[in-house]
Amino acid sequence: MMKKKKLSTLISSASRNAGGVFEVVRCLNSRLDQYIDNQVLSIVDECIDDDLDLWGNTELILEKHIGPRSLLFSPGLIKALRRENPDIVHVHGIWQGTSLASLKYHKGNQRPYIISPHGMLDPWAIRNSRWKKEIVGRWYEYEHLKSASCIHALCESEYDSIRQFGLTNPVCIIPNGIDLPSLPSVSRSGKNVRNIVFIGRIHPKKGIKELITAWSKQAKEITENWNLVIAGWSQLNHQDELIELCDNLDIANQQMSVDDFVSQQSSMTGSSVYFVGPVFGEQKNSLLQVSDVFALTSFSEGLPMSILEAWSYCLPVLITPFCNLPEGKQEEAAIEVIFESDVPNSIDIVQGLQVVMEMSDDDRIAMGMRGRKLVENKFTWDHIAKQMNSVYDWLLGKTEKPKCVKMK
Repeated sequence: MMKKKKLSTLISSASRNAGGVFEVVRCLNSRLDQYIDNQVLSIVDECIDDDLDLWGNTELILEKHIGPRSLLFSPGLIKALRRENPDIVHVHGIWQGTSLASLKYHKGNQRPYIISPHGMLDPWAIRNSRWKKEIVGRWYEYEHLKSASCIHALCESEYDSIRQFGLTNPVCIIPNGIDLPSLPSVSRSGKNVRNIVFIGRIHPKKGIKELITAWSKQAKEITENWNLVIAGWSQLNHQDELIELCDNLDIANQQMSVDDFVSQQSSMTGSSVYFVGPVFGEQKNSLLQVSDVFALTSFSEGLPMSILEAWSYCLPVLITPFCNLPEGKQEEAAIEVIFESDVPNSIDIVQGLQVVMEMSDDDRIAMGMRGRKLVENKFTWDHIAKQMNSVYDWLLGKTEKPKCVKMK
């Protein structure tokens, strides 16, 4: 029997701290088992104990870092990579110590590696913390990017960003995937109060401040039948800023657990913003079941898992062009906010929010069903893993170049 090739996947955090990338790596690697021996190498953090069980049978190797948390430099990770001696390395995310570990391993044996930037080469992301990226870039990241055997783009827009950054490497274009849940069991028709939900990192780049401001500009007769729900973990104390914004705009707001929010649906009144904390597993399922619209008015994304999840639950979505899912608009599964200037703002979100809130229940339900169909046809993890494995085989000289790979 032919020995399977060995893959080592590097990610800066193997917990919820990695945001959507955590879900991507966990789900992708579980599907790659049928093709390849694979393991995940990462850095210990404060949330890892809570999320270890979610990795299932995937082999997880965790090392400590030294120096600033923002850089995650880990000599242990470099030693572990050399000890495991994989045939190919896949790095998820850039500007972290995982890139340095990958580069040092490659210099020692010239084995191929692939980088998934997950939107971190998009213009907004490059401008954010530019000084840090310049230091890290000159130290190791520019060389790491230029020496990659292949770079993974999630969509055509990310491919364009990679080329605009000046990189000439081969690029494979493969989207993220999703596990399809059962069809929602809760009726979304004829409700007295409906819910618009955001799920993800509570971070300035997600456009939540602009979403809340746009919410405040809606007519009272519209918002009295709706609530806005913000679910996620706060970064840079951004949730505190959002609560202060609600107070300044005279918007009723409340912090409560997601379990309490779901259980109190029958007695809820509208016009409020609810902060329900991080949601995972069954809590996320329960929240999506009682939601009517999903909103991600972000300024910078790779290909957001949260939108694919929302579609899998038959939810219509409100997105921006920076979500990199033009299929949503093309298939009439999304309302896309069009920004009139280079700087996204709440004024542009107002109209999109109004459109989705004023749609009939039947029209919103039909839009959500089109989203579900889109996910079924294009974004399942089994399909994604098969494409990614074809890229690994090509990089190892076992097959011809896959159709998903673009050369410069």
